[in-house]
Amino acid sequence: MTNKTTQDNKSYEAAVSELEQILTQLENNQLPLEEAIKQFESGVALIKHCQNILDHTEQKIKGLMGDENSDENSDIAF
Repeated sequence: MTNKTTQDNKSYEAAVSELEQILTQLENNQLPLEEAIKQFESGVALIKHCQNILDHTEQKIKGLMGDENSDENSDIAF
């Protein structure tokens, strides 16, 4: 549970950087199988975290653009 909380507080950039490190480790094929599986699981969790950040950001932008469009429309109506 602590790991999830830690990832929730991680910035997009920090998560991507950690993903790059995991990818490098997995590509080198020098990890024991159990450690490779743990790293893969961590990578999947980080990808989900990054996707959540991107989804939230997209919604925020759409909201801002919607507010901007409604302001423009209200100017036109008057």
